[in-house]
Amino acid sequence: MLAQTVIQRLISVTIVLFSVVSFGISLTIQPWNQYNSYALTLFNTLIAYWAGHYLWRIFIDSKISSLEKEPLFWISAGLFFTSLGNFFVQGLMNYMISVSNQYALLVYWIQELMNFIVISIFLLALRVYLKQKLPIYTSN
Repeated sequence: MLAQTVIQRLISVTIVLFSVVSFGISLTIQPWNQYNSYALTLFNTLIAYWAGHYLWRIFIDSKISSLEKEPLFWISAGLFFTSLGNFFVQGLMNYMISVSNQYALLVYWIQELMNFIVISIFLLALRVYLKQKLPIYTSN
């Protein structure tokens, strides 16, 4: 099991690496005048990975008795499922724009629906937080 400080450092490193890689993609593979689906796909992969890691740690550690009362569970679940959906949407978007604007618009609205769902889940997490009056961050 990795310590909390190691996880925080790894997240910081992945943020920096993502920034460098997406900048490199923008300079080489998909220039500034194209939809940058590669960087957005990488972004959604990283979000899904770290949210999934948090969910996995919750289930492995089993320190929380009722998940529905844990705001960070809702936030992580929302990020996890939305980023997985956006992974496919963003991965196809550049191709869809080049093939058919009509299909690209349809895929775009699917992404907007997923964004609406994640905002709804965030509002649910806020409601749980305000109802429970839990601290936002607890150090283990």
